[in-house]
Amino acid sequence: MGQDKKGGSLPNKDAFQRMNFLYQAAHHALASNPDNVEMVRFYTHSLKNIAKRKVLRLDPSLKRTMCKRCSMLLVPGVSATVRVRGKGLKRVIVKCVECKLLKRFPLKEGYKLWCEQPEAWIDQDSAKTPQERTVTARPGQDPAKILQEEKLVQAQGPIETQTLLPQLDETNKRQNDTNRDGENGRTNVERGHRDVGES
Repeated sequence: MGQDKKGGSLPNKDAFQRMNFLYQAAHHALASNPDNVEMVRFYTHSLKNIAKRKVLRLDPSLKRTMCKRCSMLLVPGVSATVRVRGKGLKRVIVKCVECKLLKRFPLKEGYKLWCEQPEAWIDQDSAKTPQERTVTARPGQDPAKILQEEKLVQAQGPIETQTLLPQLDETNKRQNDTNRDGENGRTNVERGHRDVGES
């Protein structure tokens, strides 16, 4: 299965693969035949429906290449026109050729999307350095010691499941042997049952 950055399994992997396929298929359909507008719209509309049904967020770079109104893939020179306008604050204006919808994106030098800013991250403590992060310690505990322990845990990484497997196998074997012997450790002979092979 797919792995996320922290080593766990990636949820909704099949939906992401399907959306990736549909996006690539839309690009291929538009590149092979620019008049094949309905197929491109179908692919991008299906992509949006999958994301909506599974409650998945599309990356802003993908959203910027799809028209909100007609679900057309916006490729400059083929299905969209791109202009740079503005005197003070310059903007990139992308116009859909099919439905004439305009998209405006600012051209500020230090401009970042909201999702790229550290305030938007769910796990905000991971974005901070240990000096910036606040630690809540119980009375009698040293916050610096807690931070050092956290660093050690992060440096060690996730616990290897392979090291735990032999211990679990031994425990399972003992339990299975006890279950085969019967309740309270008695054997079949002690309970008065004959073996299947004996007559």
